[in-house]
Formats: sequence, structure tokens, C-alpha cells
Amino acid sequence: MSGQSAGETPPPDRSSPRPASVERSAWVEPPPGRRKPRVVVADGVVIAGVFPRIVAYSIDSLLLGAINLVIVGALGLLSPSIEPNRVVAIGASFVALEFIYFVGLWSSRWQASIGMRLLRLRVVTAEALTTLSLNDGVLRWLALSGALSILSLVPTIASTISVLLVTWVIALLITTNSSSLRQGLHDRWARSIVVEPAPGGHGAAIVGFLVVVALFVVIIPVVLLLLAGDQLEEIMSQVGRSI
Repeated sequence: MSGQSAGETPPPDRSSPRPASVERSAWVEPPPGRRKPRVVVADGVVIAGVFPRIVAYSIDSLLLGAINLVIVGALGLLSPSIEPNRVVAIGASFVALEFIYFVGLWSSRWQASIGMRLLRLRVVTAEALTTLSLNDGVLRWLALSGALSILSLVPTIASTISVLLVTWVIALLITTNSSSLRQGLHDRWARSIVVEPAPGGHGAAIVGFLVVVALFVVIIPVVLLLLAGDQLEEIMSQVGRSI
């Protein structure tokens, strides 16, 4: 019978698996089909996803558009024969309202616009998670939409502003989605991040998206008809007389 001597060291068992390194076991890729965990930036706070931010901005845009429509309708400025100079003045007032809305709310104690607040999102400084300064708020607004809004007031380039807008929106979406902290170009220039309470999720964003769709499909056309009723009746009567 074969055996080992008392002082002999047994050979290593090569059939047992090698232990995984600490570096590889520190983070595990989630199974296919499951959402990756959000980046945690503080206790109970994670980086907000792209979809909720899009929905929040859509809500803000609809709200600003509704306010502008009410103001224009109340002043009787929906006439198709409005003077060009007055059109520029109306556009400038819209830009001023957008500036006050976004910069004022981002740099307030809310740290969020109304759309962001509805979805429990906040925009804060990337370093200390504190409220944005007024300067950083202005930078973020200019990079997000303010610069293009101002350029749209220039008559010579107003016709090409839509192409610039689409191109810039695509650039912001790509840079935001490709960043681990979801910092688009506007957030990088303003040194800001958008956060939400952990664990995050898309439930509120989906509800908000459905509300936005309902506003586009139902409510806004009704409001336009109510505000432009007299002007629309005049246009239709002119069409009838021409026939």
C-alpha cells in the first residue's frame, strides 16, 4: 500500500477554484435585462437618470409655454398681422421669463425647477452637493437652452436656429448619457450634477411623461382655440370670402 511519509508535504489540490481577486469582486455586473445600480453620491442620494430629466424639462417647457400663451392672448398679440418689431419684443420677453424661471429656481433653496421638483430631482454642485451659485446657474442655462434662445431673436439667423437646436439637443443627450455622473456639457461647464433620492427609478417619470402627452394632445389645442378664438374666426371668414 502506497502512502506519504510523516514529514512529506502533500501536493496542492489543483482541482479547487482560485479565489477571485478583491478588485474583480468589488463590483458585479448585473444580469442581462436588469437595470444597473445608480451612482451613489451621498447617503440616500443617487445620480438621476436621463429619462426623468427629459420628462422634467418637458414639463417645464410646457409650463413656460402656457404662461407665454396666456400673456400673449391677454394682450391680444395672436393676430397674424402683428408687426415684426413687436414679434422681437415678445420673443425677448419669453427669453427673460425663461432666464428668471430656470436660474432663479435652480439657485433657490428648492435647487430645482417645478418639473424637477415634481419628479424629486435636484441640481446641485458636483463637489459639495450644495445649491448652485447664481453664476453657475447662468452658465447652466446658457449651455442648456439660453444661448440658442437669445440667438433666435436675431432675424438673420432665426431661420436656421431649428437646425442648431436639434444638433445641440443631440449633443447634450449623448454627453449626458455617456457620463457616469450623467453630466452633459451644460453640467460640466456649470460644475453641477442632478440627483434624486435613492434608489431612484422611472415610476414618477413615466407618470409625468403620460401627463405631458395628455397636455400636448388635449389641453394645449383647447387653450389655443380659446385664446385665438377671435383671430381664428377672422381668418376663417377671410378664407370664406376669398372662395
